[in-house]
Amino acid sequence: MVPPAQRKTSMMKLKLLAAAMLACSLAAAASPEPDIHWPDGFAPQQADLFDHSELAIAAPCTAVWQSLVDAPHWPAWYPNSENVRLSQGSELAAGRGFRWRTFALEVPSHVHEFEPQQRLGWFGHAKELDAYHTWLLQPQGQGCLVVTEEVVRGPAAVALRREQPQAMHQGHALWLERLAQEAVRRSQP
Repeated sequence: MVPPAQRKTSMMKLKLLAAAMLACSLAAAASPEPDIHWPDGFAPQQADLFDHSELAIAAPCTAVWQSLVDAPHWPAWYPNSENVRLSQGSELAAGRGFRWRTFALEVPSHVHEFEPQQRLGWFGHAKELDAYHTWLLQPQGQGCLVVTEEVVRGPAAVALRREQPQAMHQGHALWLERLAQEAVRRSQP
């Protein structure tokens, strides 16, 4: 039988180890991906709020890409999106504008970077914030590593960082999780 004092010390060590692992994962989550193409004025170093999230998805990048560019259908699988309307066509494309609601904000957006099966990035604007959200798809065996990063500037970004520092990361984690489910669904015969 382990004496109570030794048990208490072991539990403290486990808690410290868990806290250190969490701190490392949060620090890694905030490190920018060097292969992301940032437009002028929107580099992570210029951000009031920045997030890096990634997930290895067990579906080909073609299925991931199709899920992303099929923006009008995001609300069917990503609960933080509503009422996605494209300026023209049925999918995101280079230079294409779109409007949508996310986190109770109406966000007029336009696609800035569009490299099929590889890169997608858009600007979004809402009250007291300007954002650039980018996606990088990298084939990994039969699957796809998806990296998403977002830079947000403005008073609303500062307030969100102060009041809910993990909110954007949690939103992106959910988006990636649901994107994985949708891409796997699309890739099945």
